[in-house]
Amino acid sequence: MDPQSPPSRTTVTLAHLSDLHLRRGHPERENTLQRALALPEVEAADLVVVTGDVTESGWTYELELAEAALKDVAAQGRLLVVPGNHDASLRGLNAGTLLNRLTGAQREVSGQFSAWSVQGGTAEPIGPRGSPWPVRRDLCDGRCVVYGLDSTRASFGDLLARGGCGRAQLDALDEDLEGLRQDQRVVLALHHHVTHQASGRDTFDFDPALLLMDKAEVQTLLRRHRVELVLHGHRHRFSHRLFRDTRVIGAASTTLGCGRRGDRFVGILEMDLDSGEVGARLCFLEGGCEVVLLEEREPE
Repeated sequence: MDPQSPPSRTTVTLAHLSDLHLRRGHPERENTLQRALALPEVEAADLVVVTGDVTESGWTYELELAEAALKDVAAQGRLLVVPGNHDASLRGLNAGTLLNRLTGAQREVSGQFSAWSVQGGTAEPIGPRGSPWPVRRDLCDGRCVVYGLDSTRASFGDLLARGGCGRAQLDALDEDLEGLRQDQRVVLALHHHVTHQASGRDTFDFDPALLLMDKAEVQTLLRRHRVELVLHGHRHRFSHRLFRDTRVIGAASTTLGCGRRGDRFVGILEMDLDSGEVGARLCFLEGGCEVVLLEEREPE
């Protein structure tokens, strides 16, 4: 090794934010997001991953709020944001897209309605027919590959929030995964969860509106390929599962908090690039950190 060359990286660090729900008249959400982005652990992360619901309703002005809040991280090339069901709401009929502003790419839900996302300037679209989904970010000289998936379907709100990645997107992901080297570590980021999640409602345990309709197809990809980590949002709760050898981690809402206690925190995920082992910490906006033991296994 050249004595002047820096040692090779052995870890990659991801900051996981989600469900920002930025909207006019709620400046506390923007302020909370800024506090989260200013955490030393977030500023030091290799990539800031926001797993959807950046806006409340997908309106243009909400996207402009998000663009202003996230532009510095995007300019640093440290940002990957995937869209959530709230970002693809049909209520945002005239909304432009952050994706279009930041990368020049656009994914249409239909002829009129766009889905929203932020990639920063360095994500590589690998989708078919000009679609930017999925996108790919290579970190640490390619030793870690992060894919962003669009699991949204245009909806009027939570009651129609069922998600789906679609066959074309999953085929493109499958093909790209086939081409990876054995020493490359893989992370998937999407809004909807790929394992069972309790609804959090008192009346019943499972909410069908939360479903990822092609969850089985995504799980098939996880069985076929070596994927170390899946990140998602949607439920406004922190969760961790082990699906086979894949860590599946759900984020709380960064701005609205987690569960009934309302704790607000950012998940910091550190992956060992040699072993693929993942460690997690919760960095609370009110101060302090908590180490999370990732042991819960998802039944297949």
